[in-house]
Amino acid sequence: MAYLIWEHMALPEPTPAQYDIAYFLQHGWAGYGVRDDGSIFEWFGPEEVEPDRTGCRRMGEPDKKFREDIIEAFRGIGKSYLTAGFALWRLYRKAFSEKILVVSASGTKAKEFVSMAKTLLMTMDVFEHMRPRDDQRDTAWSFDVNGASISQSPSVKAVGITGQITGSRATLIIADDIEVTDNSRTEEARERLLHKTNEFAAIKVTGGADVIFLGTPQTEESIYTKLIKEMGATGWILPARYPMPDKRQSYVFKREGGSEIDCLSPRARAVDLDADLQWKPTDPERFNEMELQNRESKGRSYFALQFQLDTSLSDAERYPLKQHDLIVMACNPFKAPQIVQWGHDSNGRNKRIDLMNYGFTGDSWLAPLFVDSEWREYEQSLLFVDPSGRGKDETAWAIVKTLNGMLYAVETGGVSGDPGTAMAAIAAAAKNHKVHEIVVEPNYAGAVWINAFEPILAKVWPAEKPGDTAACTVREAEWSRTQKEVRIIETLEPVMTTHRLVVDERVASDGVLMYQLTHVTRERNCLSHDDRLDALAGAVAELVNTLRVDVNQAAKEMKEAEEEALLEEFIEGCLRNAAGDYALRTFDGELVHQHHDYYHL
Repeated sequence: MAYLIWEHMALPEPTPAQYDIAYFLQHGWAGYGVRDDGSIFEWFGPEEVEPDRTGCRRMGEPDKKFREDIIEAFRGIGKSYLTAGFALWRLYRKAFSEKILVVSASGTKAKEFVSMAKTLLMTMDVFEHMRPRDDQRDTAWSFDVNGASISQSPSVKAVGITGQITGSRATLIIADDIEVTDNSRTEEARERLLHKTNEFAAIKVTGGADVIFLGTPQTEESIYTKLIKEMGATGWILPARYPMPDKRQSYVFKREGGSEIDCLSPRARAVDLDADLQWKPTDPERFNEMELQNRESKGRSYFALQFQLDTSLSDAERYPLKQHDLIVMACNPFKAPQIVQWGHDSNGRNKRIDLMNYGFTGDSWLAPLFVDSEWREYEQSLLFVDPSGRGKDETAWAIVKTLNGMLYAVETGGVSGDPGTAMAAIAAAAKNHKVHEIVVEPNYAGAVWINAFEPILAKVWPAEKPGDTAACTVREAEWSRTQKEVRIIETLEPVMTTHRLVVDERVASDGVLMYQLTHVTRERNCLSHDDRLDALAGAVAELVNTLRVDVNQAAKEMKEAEEEALLEEFIEGCLRNAAGDYALRTFDGELVHQHHDYYHL
């Protein structure tokens, strides 16, 4: 069925991993067997005659009447498409009695699933006899198939997890991505979500029903993990990479009573017998090595959850921001090298042991592995302010500049107490670094802080152009609804792990900032104070578009543009000399003598 659907949608043939998902949807763990040597095989294989299974054991209970399975697979593999096909296959076999309820985090998402299934039903010839009759239900939210029993419940129905679930009846409940970022941020939100899944018991038809969860964990405390550990659900997990030995136990869950259940999919378990598979892609046809590396660049914790489906984050993943991902050097306030390269010297000569380690054991500071001899003026220069507000005791700021796709944190600071003192210090810092723009976090009475700050800035750094109130612009940043700790990590981690952030030595010595940076986690209120870190993340977020530039290519293009300008200037000079019009200047450009040949004019 998966092949027919993929062919109908003009997609390449399903990958082996996609066939694995389809097989598990159809058979569950009872569809797998284990040989004496530990190798796993499909119990319902392609053999025409059933082979001798002596000495083999089933991995699931073949006589179990109803299933409650959780399929966790990395994003983009096509879980929803395959499960839509599975739903149609169930209807194809038992159109009269099958009642399918699709539940998602939102009603709209559930409707999209139902719409996808209905499109396949209405366009594939194999389902032609099942299409709804004129006298049957046929809407965007629900529909009947031809041959369905007369019932209050339609053949297929969509509903959001927070919607009216009770009252429906189902033989199959498909919970498609019911856990998303917005409904799983807090413990209270996750408990509400779990409570809603308890309502599934009241939806099942008399005698029972199958429940299939499809999802990707959003937090370390994912409800999928709790459903496996405490609610008796069975997991089937397919990570994007074969797990490393130290992470293998992350897919083995201990249930109440002490029993353990291994939820790693048979494909991924191949690493138990072949160590050469470690950290290689499990589905290279869908996500090859290069594509996975691109996704890893978004951050360790992001990749661990979204692609490795690992909720038992280690300290390295729990505290994702590391000092050794930064480049530390003495930054010039106005210029930077064309190219700065991060790396570990084989002899450790670029390790900065003179700087204090504010992180965990094993973390360290690294000087650049390579610094270009040619320096250029920064392209952008921005100062970000996090004003002190209710419950805060410090106004913090960070100055970040850009050149050729690299970010340079040249100064950070914070002032407790009197806001006027903080404003004066910020105005002086803006003037000293000649920033182009000051951006203020909108967390303190709207524009009140800006209105109080602008006169101080104008006094410290008067406008150079007539009509301007100050020498640089001041504006308010956009509001962000994302949890602050998550926003900080998702902003800084991709920049730091790709080594695009350079910090000045004085910034590296800012113990307050560096403690906040190395100890922040995704947990709400994990830090008692995060002002300076928030300011740094705000500045980086404002300039993040510059990271789309390739560092080496940008330096090359800048060099070529300068050489082209010099060549044009040289040619123009030659033409003027040929016309008898020339000027003699010093190396610094100061005019010494100028001659005009008026005869040629």
